[in-house]
Amino acid sequence: MSLKKKLAMAVVSTTAGAVIMAAGSFAYFTSTATNASNTFSTGTVVLGLAPASTAFNATNMYPGASNLGHLQVQNNGTLPFKYEVQATGITNTHAGNVDTATPISDQLQVAIYDGNLTDVTGVTPLWSTSLNTLASAAIPVPETLAAASNRDFTFKVTLPTTAGNDYQNDSATGSITFIATQVDNPGWAE
Repeated sequence: MSLKKKLAMAVVSTTAGAVIMAAGSFAYFTSTATNASNTFSTGTVVLGLAPASTAFNATNMYPGASNLGHLQVQNNGTLPFKYEVQATGITNTHAGNVDTATPISDQLQVAIYDGNLTDVTGVTPLWSTSLNTLASAAIPVPETLAAASNRDFTFKVTLPTTAGNDYQNDSATGSITFIATQVDNPGWAE
């Protein structure tokens, strides 16, 4: 037998052996099961406030006067969230007879209490700061708010007795803004 025939026989034998081995490997018992209809969806972070506008209309304030306002933070989403509060868009108007370099928002003191309160006498506020300070940095609320739940806050705005004639006929306007994010947001400063 020639070398070419021997080589051809070797190739044919090797191929036939490989085919037989491959066919033989499918002789094992097998089974398949499927877990069907899986769903992957995202949740929502939806912050609501009640009332949506004008929690305060404190007019004719004088040194030592206070005014209470109430806001309810609502989690209208499906995920719990953490949140913070800040005064935004503060505008000061000085219409008095005396020119002062300090805006009325530096004088107005804001205290924030837990709950919908009609009297805060003897109650320790969660935070207390000037309106301007509240505008310069958000204050984180230490507790998270579960999905489909609410939390009430009482805001007390006071013009201190130390505010003199320089602040007559002055005013400040602005918004109280709450900002929310999902609980496990690592980029959120607490």
